[in-house]
Amino acid sequence: VPLNPEWILVQEYDRTSEFPVKAHIWKNPEQDNYIIAAKGAPEAILSLCRNLSDYEKNEVLSAASTLGKQGLRILAIAKGTHQKGSDWPVSQQVLSLELLGLVGVSDPIRPNIKYSVQQCYDAGIKIMMITGDFPETAKTIAQQAGIKIEDVITGKEIISLSDTELAERLKNCSICARVTPALKLKIVQALKADNYIVAMTGDGVNDAPALKSAHVGVAMGKRGTDVAREASTIILLDDNFSSIVKAISLGRRIFSNIRKSMGYILAVHIPIAGMALLPVFFGWPILFFPIHIAFLQLVIDPVCSIAFENEPAAPHAMTSPPRNPNKALLNKKTFLYSILQGLGVLTITFFSYYWALGLLPENQARTVAFLTLTIGNLALVYANRSEKSILFSFFIQNKIMIRITFVTLLFLSSAIYIPFLQHLFYFEALPISLFLKSILIGLSSIVWFDFLKIILK
Repeated sequence: VPLNPEWILVQEYDRTSEFPVKAHIWKNPEQDNYIIAAKGAPEAILSLCRNLSDYEKNEVLSAASTLGKQGLRILAIAKGTHQKGSDWPVSQQVLSLELLGLVGVSDPIRPNIKYSVQQCYDAGIKIMMITGDFPETAKTIAQQAGIKIEDVITGKEIISLSDTELAERLKNCSICARVTPALKLKIVQALKADNYIVAMTGDGVNDAPALKSAHVGVAMGKRGTDVAREASTIILLDDNFSSIVKAISLGRRIFSNIRKSMGYILAVHIPIAGMALLPVFFGWPILFFPIHIAFLQLVIDPVCSIAFENEPAAPHAMTSPPRNPNKALLNKKTFLYSILQGLGVLTITFFSYYWALGLLPENQARTVAFLTLTIGNLALVYANRSEKSILFSFFIQNKIMIRITFVTLLFLSSAIYIPFLQHLFYFEALPISLFLKSILIGLSSIVWFDFLKIILK
């Protein structure tokens, strides 16, 4: 409810990035002159208070600084009069006002912001606060939020610096205070020129250029304007900084799981391709019929699309530095490891088939080799789940991976010992001792790789 419902608004001056003062001119039916009410940044309001001396203005700014150190957002309030019948002022900068006082507004930070900020630092992410508030207010809020206070730069300083000088200054700067929306774009461009990957948050119309220029623009979904949301890449539905941190963690998890999946796909196709060609080359009975390829694909596809997708994030995911965006998804290390893993499974499977053909009938030899290959396939899955030893992968929670392993072993055992499936797969039942021995041989195809990891480290 308006304090004076009978007053009529006759003129309005909006704040601008150059002059942060908002002024209204009201008509009071009981008075001849118009009444001016203004609010804005203390230094801007004081420039309109022509009756104050420099000493008095400095006293007001000192009081504003004291309030700012308490973490309050400071507004100066002033009033004035405008004679009836005279022309309206062209802008609020020509007004002559009388200072009424200062207002400190408390805007408490969210309880979880300090933890989220620390997570960013642990992940190697630089955090900068860009605000229109007093430097003292910005520093106090930064301390409350857990932001490391390095250098503080103001909008006036930014205007005086070239792009190169600004980029150099921002390297050791964590707070940009008294910054206008127009200067946010200059800051983003300077950081990008210095090879930073920039994520920018904002909610206003004037933030749109900076949001658009950043690599990742993040708009507020609740209080953000339509223009800011249109210019952004991501919209936060809860306007919560912790949601950004969760998204970073999820992105690192997805990237890691895609790399694991690609490494597994590369590794597993080496023994499959090799055992399809080598028996023909050496004049042995063929190992694979179409049914065998179909069975292997029924294992490979779910593992890649479901199991690796549900892998939890690695414990060090949010304590590792950001990766170089120019590096390939399948890097040289992963490629080399995958080739070695695949060759290991191929070698063991090849010699197990060679050994079995010399001692057993064809169908039993095929059963031994296929069992060895399938166990080696499952071992590849577990080997690619962890960068450490394969033993560590058994401690990583993934119920889908356990189910796939169980179903694979169950179906493979059924194909070996159920007569109908034996005929379908060209298998023959194995003695339990040979069955277990084939499993151990299959596991040995990847266990050697753990020793290689230790040697390389």
